[in-house]
Amino acid sequence: MVLSSASVLGEIPPELIVRGRVALSWPSGTKAGPALILDRDGVLVEEKHHLSRPEDVRLSPGAVDVIRAVRGLGLPVCVVTNQSGIDRKLFTLTDFEAVSRRIDEELAENGVSIDVTIACPFHPEFTPDYGEAHAY
Repeated sequence: MVLSSASVLGEIPPELIVRGRVALSWPSGTKAGPALILDRDGVLVEEKHHLSRPEDVRLSPGAVDVIRAVRGLGLPVCVVTNQSGIDRKLFTLTDFEAVSRRIDEELAENGVSIDVTIACPFHPEFTPDYGEAHAY
C-alpha cells in the first residue's frame, strides 16, 4: 500500500494530509509493537540512482530471507523511503507507484510481502514553503 496514492487520500482524515500527501501519526491509545522497518533503496532493492522504472527493480540479496524470518516471528514489515525525485521532477508519483507495485510483485513471487510503504517526496530546495509541516 502506497500512502501517497491519490486512491487512498479520500480514506485519510484531512488533518493528516499535507499538500496532498499523507502525514502519519498513531492514534492515542494505540499500542506500538516491534516491526521490521527497511529502507527501500540499497536495502530492500539494489541501489539505482532515482529508481523510476519497474523493469529496473532488483531485490537485494538476502532481503527475501530477512522478510521471511521476520514474518515467521509474526511481525509486520514496513518500508520507508526518501523519494525527493518526485518534487525535483526527476520522476512522477505514478512512476513511484509503478516501482512499488513491481517490488510487491517480486516479493510475492518469492512468497513474502510487506505491510506498508511510506515515502517522503519532499526536498527542502524544491518543495515550496518547505518547513515543519513536512517533518511528519
